[in-house]
Amino acid sequence: MRILGLCFVAFAVATFGACNHNANEPTREEVNPLRSPTGAMAKNDITRGAQKQIHQNSMVQIKLFYTMYYNEQNRPPANLEEFLKFIERDAHLEHELLKEGHVVLVLNVTPTSENIIAYEKEPYQKWMNRLVAFGDRVETMSEADFQAAKQRQGLK
Repeated sequence: MRILGLCFVAFAVATFGACNHNANEPTREEVNPLRSPTGAMAKNDITRGAQKQIHQNSMVQIKLFYTMYYNEQNRPPANLEEFLKFIERDAHLEHELLKEGHVVLVLNVTPTSENIIAYEKEPYQKWMNRLVAFGDRVETMSEADFQAAKQRQGLK
């Protein structure tokens, strides 16, 4: 009797549990605020913490691909489409961040420790800082320091 009862419960869970999902209900990934923090700038410290880790790793990859492009082509990328085509096969997240405009790629610069090659489009409003990729590193910069670095480099 006990085995029959367990079989019935297992059958009910398998049958009705799988069919009980409503198409209008958010999925687990949509409910979790840490699941997809890669888009527009986060609005709170928790999602920013998760987003910052993802963006920082992506900026390191962008920096590496930019340097690789520079070394293979003997020049920096002339336009965004050229660079996106170069990374599309190997860097899906970075491709998405650049294509959607969440990360800005600086074109026609040599990847050196003095030159900004990419940065988050918007600063995190609470702390007024953003991630910035140089030719040799990625760092978090205050908005004032970022604007000064852009000015030194002659960027708008």
